Amino acid sequence: MEAICPECDAKVYFEFQPKKGQRVLCRNCKSILTVIRLAPLELDWAFIEPFEDLLSDDSKERTAWMG
Repeated sequence: MEAICPECDAKVYFEFQPKKGQRVLCRNCKSILTVIRLAPLELDWAFIEPFEDLLSDDSKERTAWMG
C-alpha cells in the first residue's frame, strides 16, 4: 500500500495495513504524517509528540518508507 507525502510528493509505502490516525515518517523529507483517509489512502501533516516517538521499539506497526 502506498500514499503520497503532502510535503515532497514522494511515495510513502506501508509494510502493514494502515489505520486511520496512524503516524508515519516520510523517509524522503522526514515529515511526520498521519493517515487521514483509508480509501483512497491519504496522508496529512501530523501534530504530535516529539519525533523520537516514531522511532521507538513498537514502531513496526507504523513502518513506512520512501521508495
